[in-house]
Amino acid sequence: MMPLRIIFYNDRPPFEASAGGIASYIQHRAFVLGSFGADIWWTDGFRVADFEAGSRSWGKPLNLPTSPLVRKLSGRFPGIAPAWSYLIKNVQPQLIEFPDGITAKLPFSLFHSAGIKVAIQCHTAPGLRYFLNVQRVLSSAIRHRLRARHVAYNLTHADGVLACSSNIQFLTSGMYRVHPDKFMVIPHAFSRNAQPGLKEQNVNIADTPYYLV
Repeated sequence: MMPLRIIFYNDRPPFEASAGGIASYIQHRAFVLGSFGADIWWTDGFRVADFEAGSRSWGKPLNLPTSPLVRKLSGRFPGIAPAWSYLIKNVQPQLIEFPDGITAKLPFSLFHSAGIKVAIQCHTAPGLRYFLNVQRVLSSAIRHRLRARHVAYNLTHADGVLACSSNIQFLTSGMYRVHPDKFMVIPHAFSRNAQPGLKEQNVNIADTPYYLV
């Protein structure tokens, strides 16, 4: 039986010592899913790296050739990033997971035509933080509204939407006007081996967004 092949997208690599936030979640999930035989990859659209479960480490990232124009435009048109053609041809992933902070429309037709499912992992994305902080700057508000439409489009068209807690589920649902039933609440899986000195805290909270494996 072929292993599940998963691509995690994020603009920060999980193997950087200073990586935090979503990159740290990817690092922990690579350890957990890799231990169950999944084939894990990371990309930022221009670099790719695979997680070697045997050595519990990431392979050397491969830098894919591209032009400055493509790099600039990929922020608005993610489908033109060179990683996708490389990964579809050489890795043949079954699932690609994006963070909900992506503010451009994702190329669902590109992925679906290759038989790839698309999932979105919801965290407290910049748009949601903007809403919670009530930053009343007109130019920022206009940009925020335009970007929010794209986020809502991605959430609506994704094959699956994950939230690490019911709080994030309902905040994101209300923010982008996507029905709560679209979300699946799965706490983040953290590995004891992925981060030296990892300790359990607040384990008695009823709605904890973490599993420690």
